[in-house]
Amino acid sequence: MEKRPEQYYRFATHVMQIQTEGESEEEVILEGISAFRKFLRSIGVPSTLKQMDIWEKDLPAIQEDVIKISFNAEGVLQCNPPVTVEDILEILKLAK
Repeated sequence: MEKRPEQYYRFATHVMQIQTEGESEEEVILEGISAFRKFLRSIGVPSTLKQMDIWEKDLPAIQEDVIKISFNAEGVLQCNPPVTVEDILEILKLAK
């Protein structure tokens, strides 16, 4: 959420249809995230690694597989915003 909050805001308002009146940008974003998690639960989709029986000890191997499959020669995952090798482990830790 810290990077590119405008995209989270747009997702919250356009996809999750969160009302913005009287709400700060951060409140709208957090409500959108909460609504999306609730939606995932309602259709039985896991939203954490733990729910898929993936643990902290598994993260380095997953990180290595992502690097092998998805990273370019410069060591960057080409997405927007670009993701570094270090970012992958941080993202996985947030998904616990």
